[in-house]
Amino acid sequence: MPRLAICHVCRMLSSLPDPPASVPLVPARIAWVEDGREVDYVFRDEGGKPVMVAAFDPALEEWMTRHEHPEVPDDRMRKHDLYSTDQETFNAGFAAQLKKEMEEATHNLYTERDQIKEDAIACFNRHGRPQDRCIDVFSESKVLGGHESNRRMNPKDRMYLCHACPFVHGYVIPDVRHKKGYYK
Repeated sequence: MPRLAICHVCRMLSSLPDPPASVPLVPARIAWVEDGREVDYVFRDEGGKPVMVAAFDPALEEWMTRHEHPEVPDDRMRKHDLYSTDQETFNAGFAAQLKKEMEEATHNLYTERDQIKEDAIACFNRHGRPQDRCIDVFSESKVLGGHESNRRMNPKDRMYLCHACPFVHGYVIPDVRHKKGYYK
C-alpha cells in the first residue's frame, strides 16, 4: 500500500516503500512517560482489534532520522504525519490533493504572520514610534489568539502583538540583555 510521509517542519511530502513482506507484525502502540510512569496506547480498528504494523520499517526509520529537526521542541508542534492508502486512491490524486492542502495551509500561515507584523508596525506608529517606553507594551489588549485558551495558558507562554514590534526589538530586548550582563 502506498504511504506518504509529511514533515511539517521542512514541508516535505515523501512517498515511502512498504516494509519488507517478511517482517513480523506487532500491535501499533505509542508510549510516553506521564507523572513518572510509562503509559501506552494501542491503536485499534473499528472492530476493537489491535492495528498490526511491521515490527521494524527501515524506510520509515531512515525518513524519521532525516526529519528529526532537534531545533524544534516536540511539545511545540506536530512534526510528522504518515498516511497509508490503497493504490487506487493514491493513483487518483491523493498525494496531489494533500500537497495542495499543505501549500494552502502554508500560504495562510505566512499571510497571518504578515498581518501580525503589519498590525505591530501600525501600533508602533500610532504610539509615535516610542524610543524608551510604550504605554501598552505586553498589555492584555495586545494578546494574540483566543482569549479563552490564553486563560488556561501560562502567562509566560502567551504571544503578544508586541513580539513583532520594533520597540520591543530595538529597546526592550537590548535593555534586558544589558541588565543580564550580555554586553560586557
